[in-house]
Amino acid sequence: MCETMDANSQEWGIDAFIPYYRNSLCNLQTVNNDLLATILQKNHSCAFFKDRSILFLSTNDTAGEGEYKSVDEFREKVPLTTYEDYRDYANRMVVDGEKNLLCIENILYFAASTGTTGKFKLIPVTPPMIRTANETAHLASSVIRKSFSFSLSSFPEQHPFTLLGGKNTGLYQRSKDGIPIGPFSQYFSANPTIPRTRSLLSINNTLTLNIIEGIHDFDTSAYVQLVFALAIPDVSSYTVYFASGFIHTIKLIENYFEEMSLCISSANFDQSSLVQKNIVDSDFRATLNQTLNEVIAQYGGEVYRLERAEHIRYECLKKDVPGLLHRLWPNMIYASTTIGSTFSMYKEVVQYYCGERVPLINLLVYGASESFFGCIASIHTDEYFLLPTSVFFEFIKEEDIQQAQPKTLLLSELEPGHRYEVVCTTDGGLVRYRMGDVINCTRFFSRANDLVPLPEEPVDIPQIPLISFAYRVGNILGIFGEKITEQHMMNALQQTIRQWREQGLQVDLHDFTSCTKLDVFPAKFVIFVELTEDQGYKIDAQQLRILQNTVSAEVDQQLRKTNQGYTNGRSAARLDSLDCIFVRTGTFSTFVAKFLMTDRTNLLSSSISGLILLSIGIVPQVYALYNFANPFTTISSFCKARSYLNQTSAMSCRWLLVMACIDRCFSCLTYVRIRNPSSVTTARIIIIIINVIWFILPAHTFMSTNIQHPRNIACIFTDKNVEIDHEFYTIIMDGALPSVIAFVYCLFIWQHFQARKKRQITIPNNEVDRRKKLRDQQIIFILLIQVAIFIVSTIPFMTFNIYKAMTQYDVSKSADRKAIEVFLRSLTELLVYLITTSFCCYTLVSRTFRTELIKLFQILIICDRQKNRLRINPSNNTITKTTVIPMTVMRKAI
Repeated sequence: MCETMDANSQEWGIDAFIPYYRNSLCNLQTVNNDLLATILQKNHSCAFFKDRSILFLSTNDTAGEGEYKSVDEFREKVPLTTYEDYRDYANRMVVDGEKNLLCIENILYFAASTGTTGKFKLIPVTPPMIRTANETAHLASSVIRKSFSFSLSSFPEQHPFTLLGGKNTGLYQRSKDGIPIGPFSQYFSANPTIPRTRSLLSINNTLTLNIIEGIHDFDTSAYVQLVFALAIPDVSSYTVYFASGFIHTIKLIENYFEEMSLCISSANFDQSSLVQKNIVDSDFRATLNQTLNEVIAQYGGEVYRLERAEHIRYECLKKDVPGLLHRLWPNMIYASTTIGSTFSMYKEVVQYYCGERVPLINLLVYGASESFFGCIASIHTDEYFLLPTSVFFEFIKEEDIQQAQPKTLLLSELEPGHRYEVVCTTDGGLVRYRMGDVINCTRFFSRANDLVPLPEEPVDIPQIPLISFAYRVGNILGIFGEKITEQHMMNALQQTIRQWREQGLQVDLHDFTSCTKLDVFPAKFVIFVELTEDQGYKIDAQQLRILQNTVSAEVDQQLRKTNQGYTNGRSAARLDSLDCIFVRTGTFSTFVAKFLMTDRTNLLSSSISGLILLSIGIVPQVYALYNFANPFTTISSFCKARSYLNQTSAMSCRWLLVMACIDRCFSCLTYVRIRNPSSVTTARIIIIIINVIWFILPAHTFMSTNIQHPRNIACIFTDKNVEIDHEFYTIIMDGALPSVIAFVYCLFIWQHFQARKKRQITIPNNEVDRRKKLRDQQIIFILLIQVAIFIVSTIPFMTFNIYKAMTQYDVSKSADRKAIEVFLRSLTELLVYLITTSFCCYTLVSRTFRTELIKLFQILIICDRQKNRLRINPSNNTITKTTVIPMTVMRKAI
């Protein structure tokens, strides 16, 4: 809603940020504590508070009977809650019309939310919550004005575009006493008692609410709103709440621009197939045409209509050219959508449509059905500052989320670099409520260039934490806020397969992944499924065809039973029926092996280099035990070649292991641009580069080593200066540097591994998850064991090289000392070969490693003739490169 409060409107012309910063943000904890006292004082007589013996907060130093003397006592005596603690009270309010159960204020609206469970939640919305929403919108507009280098008021004729949803007031479900029920984002549409908000939304948008509410089909409503926006040349901003929805609106323009151009050139929506199909009321269509004609008339009438339509057609015909938004609206100042957290996967696509000249900023507010919690702090990042006047905040450390009643922290106790689950106490009667949002505390407010400019006073900036949204507890996929978790998908698939088994089809679920398809109308979800057959059972071609023809409808039906948000989207025609596509047996394991497990590529290469090192280093020594003539001390060319190849293979082995650590570390990161290089293709290129480097750098060993004459007792460096340089080169490049790098990156990997286990506690265990986790854990443990062997085997050799370099010119060495040095050198060199034993150990004990090794040799032998083996069974639906966003395997494997 807040994006529609245009920054240039007189209504919002006052700078709201500076007084809010000085009065509220600079007194963060005090203001938040006062809000808690107000909420408890107001609601303590309600049924929920009495049933839980929740008192109110004392306003002085001496607490009386029935009061908490401090915030700490309140947190100590009142347990944390979830929605299940309120479900019965909400049902009594809605079904029976009871009052004063959760809050004393009149309830204006019940915000329907699915949270992370898929079950309906009804959150009471009170007048103070509406005021908070309006104040947050005012505050966000002020931040936008201050953040841009020019004044938005210099563009007085600009119009913001925000994709709105709504319907006529009479179409909303209502409680027994007539309170409307619906999404929080539509409270202004459902409740006519908020005329000021409705008026502002209509004035500060390209189309009035009354018209939007008259269109019930989602895509048709979006189409009409886009036509009105396209008819206006000076749209100042383009806002769609969800990034997936943002892309969907652009796809609407790309697919329907011809019809949109005709609607504008003729000022008649009869040119639209969507409007003709979904708006049958001729009077309403006449109203649409009249309103469109009035809008166009403001810019020049018929001549303008034709020119504008031709401009739209001309720009939309430019395929594969970035910056469509700027080309359609040259004066656009910014575009806004949710681009943080899991929505960051869409950012690159959205930025493509914005181009270089339209800044893409995160959604201006951080909110949920419970309230608005934060306001944008930067137009360059996805950071928010929290609003101490909205709810009373508490936070649970990420490592404690799995506990039922963990200790909480206050706003003033947040520390940058940590993640927390949000707990809130609201005016609507939620007390110490765990809402499931996990946030990052990124840094404290400062006068950094990438943040909203702060006033000069006060000079000293208090510790005001900035946060970004991290994730919801549970893995979520959604297009328009459906909040479908992995478990919802799993349950729908398993229930479908259970029905098949009852019909005699002995198949089971092996693996699956899902994505959104945004370039069709309505948008839909796509699920790729790999099945397994019971031992001794073979599904025939006819049965497979039957399953292929019915699986989409059956899974769609089961998902509607599982997730209320999905049911609502299907009923409102926002979503089309999902597509379920079978893939061939082995597709997922092949995908993971070929496209994701890049560190396996590095590990295999490192192990092969170690095998070469072992052959070159040990085999000649074994040969010399049974033959008088040692080729190492009798054949000059062999002496040179062995020294060179020994150095080359040892260096390659070590640095490929280091690259495996770096690669695994990159794949753990949440930043897409950094994680993208972690691919098999990139890994192969890096392997080639490393091998080339270590074929070149040790060249001095080939040129400067030779057999020591006259007694041919050893193969040594003939130039003392080169030998000293080689010792330091070995200490740094063969010992210290790779050991330190590998150790540091392994620490990061281990921390990420532990943190991820804690984040996944809400996903119930099942066979598919178990296999995925085992597969991922195995490669991490192999890597950690390899690094441990590497460090242990390198330290003695590196220590001896340091000693040798320091005593190189010591002429007082006795014969015994020299003999001891020769022995120690042989011993430490032998320990170096321990790094090669990992190859043997993994091959003997790890079935996964043996399988990967066999696959590698098969590829080398048959020259990858089965390159195109990975194939998906044909389907009428095409998943485009820009819209396939995997949810499960593709994400979990990295």
